[in-house]
Amino acid sequence: MADTSITVSQSNTSSNSGLTKSGYLVIIAGQSNGNDRFIITGNLPAQYQGVQSDCYTYYKTVDDSSDNGSWVQMNAGVNTKTGTAATGFFGIGINITNRLLTTYSKYGYVVPTAVSGSYIAGDQTPSWDITKSAEYYERCISYHYRKAISKIGGVSYTPVFIWVHGESDSDTLAHGTAYEANLTALINKFRIDSGFPNMKIIITRLRSDYGGASLGLTQVRAAQVNIAATLPNVYIYDTETIATPLSTDGQHYNPITSNYGGTQSALNLANGLADLISTF
Repeated sequence: MADTSITVSQSNTSSNSGLTKSGYLVIIAGQSNGNDRFIITGNLPAQYQGVQSDCYTYYKTVDDSSDNGSWVQMNAGVNTKTGTAATGFFGIGINITNRLLTTYSKYGYVVPTAVSGSYIAGDQTPSWDITKSAEYYERCISYHYRKAISKIGGVSYTPVFIWVHGESDSDTLAHGTAYEANLTALINKFRIDSGFPNMKIIITRLRSDYGGASLGLTQVRAAQVNIAATLPNVYIYDTETIATPLSTDGQHYNPITSNYGGTQSALNLANGLADLISTF
């Protein structure tokens, strides 16, 4: 973790957090490709079918403002947003932490805040629009980050923000054109609100073969690259490097069916993100 300017130690001494090792605090935001999704458990590689030792997630219902979250060891059979048992839940968070630990001997702690189908265009719902206090930025990213770190105990951590998004805002030319300004504002605000103005940001670039409504696809993809070129410590993860296909709907890395191609895409995405995070 070379950038020591963004590594801090929390003084909170919660005895129930379970976290004992310093590591990366990985905030995953955006929309459904950043979530865990149902698949058939039998499709999971064996190493993902049990509890991942020393890999924790902050279990919290993303749009619930009550303080009921807690740090819990990640398990492939548990919904990372609610902490409830469910057959075959699987997504990029558990695999990012597993890759960091097994390949790099580094620890990762995940704060999942992605909201399926979300926009950052302010005229749509649900939206990450930072100008609306009741919208998802305040209710999810900002709120759950604060709650997660308040319960992290005395563990030193390096925060990393992963933005898995763009599909919704590619639906119209107007939304696509506004994407660069909207996402720039969100990144700048979270850096200020979190107290980490140099926080590492990873944008997963929307694929060129995205199969949804995409009149603004070119604009969203260009905006993501422009932001990485303009703002400091912002990185692009090129999802075109994922060799395996998307799910059968042409939109998801994490499958909404038992399609194994989508599952492998989610694995490849998570592994690539973990490889990048390990260099920070």
